[in-house]
Amino acid sequence: RIARDWTALACAPADYRSNRDTLWEAVCQSGYAIQYADEELFKDRELVYESLRNSFGEAMQFMPEDLKKDKEFMLVALTVSPHILQHAPPKWLKDEEFMLEAVGKNWMALGYADEELKANHDLVLAAVRQNGLALKYAPPELLTDRTLAVTAVQQDWQALRYLPSDLRGDPEIASDAVRTHWHAIEIIPRKLRSNRALAYEAVRQNWAALRHIGKELLADRDIGLEAVEQDWRALELLAKDLHND
Repeated sequence: RIARDWTALACAPADYRSNRDTLWEAVCQSGYAIQYADEELFKDRELVYESLRNSFGEAMQFMPEDLKKDKEFMLVALTVSPHILQHAPPKWLKDEEFMLEAVGKNWMALGYADEELKANHDLVLAAVRQNGLALKYAPPELLTDRTLAVTAVQQDWQALRYLPSDLRGDPEIASDAVRTHWHAIEIIPRKLRSNRALAYEAVRQNWAALRHIGKELLADRDIGLEAVEQDWRALELLAKDLHND
């Protein structure tokens, strides 16, 4: 029955709960099955990691406290899911060295850091080097840091969404974002959408960017040619003066 339904472990005799093969079958169905394992089986790292993999990290809540205090175990578990940290001992979330290693394995670990540690520039920088979206976990005072902003946007153009307006309007940062993905032209300040170089780069990637560039640039011949060479429907968006060119 357990091979078909892991929840049968809840009322299974003790010898079933201490049987490694039985538990393996169960955690392969759902990592939550580890909650019914005999305490000796928690020493089996392969079994434990499998339970984490099959529960998106949620099986961490069933781990013995001594296992949660094991730094090596916690760091390996992080490669399965950053969400294991919601069940981690508070000491790890306040430990700068541990959290630096944690964000190096998974940038989303920053979201679980102690609030005071989230204001640590080096920690946030390490996270945004992995993924620019880590900026969403940074406190407001760090969002004005240009180094963090540039690093984040170079990793993921959508990091622009978390920047204050003055940095979103920084030509270099906007340029980095548009080079990464043309959709960035949609969220940079309106005045920069009329920057010819930025507009051309966006249209070069996808003619649909015409919908978001400055209206005056719809009469630019080079931009128009670039767009029409990709798709004739671009003509519908260009200035009428270019229709007869």
